[in-house]
Amino acid sequence: MTVVKITTVSVVDAQVSGLEQRFAACRASMGAVPGFRGFELLRPTGGGDRYFVVSWWASDAAFCDWLAYGRETAHGTMRSDTRLMSELLEFEVVDLAAASPEDHPA
Repeated sequence: MTVVKITTVSVVDAQVSGLEQRFAACRASMGAVPGFRGFELLRPTGGGDRYFVVSWWASDAAFCDWLAYGRETAHGTMRSDTRLMSELLEFEVVDLAAASPEDHPA
């Protein structure tokens, strides 16, 4: 079952271009990560400083393996002057074709 991980990243204005460049640079290397299905970086448009990184994984185990062993390879090390705050939100994709309306009444 595909799982979705959404990481919120708060970044100060001076760091925005660096954040976007780092994600653009890691895009190619992420394709080789076992269990990785893809990601999108969502830029805030209504004010605020929170980016959302939405990633899709074949399993929770694949995501955890990447966290433990491959994250630095994909993203590189953070500069010491980079100040980011992040939070991880976790979801699994609902197979709507298999879900019955009787299972979840409105």
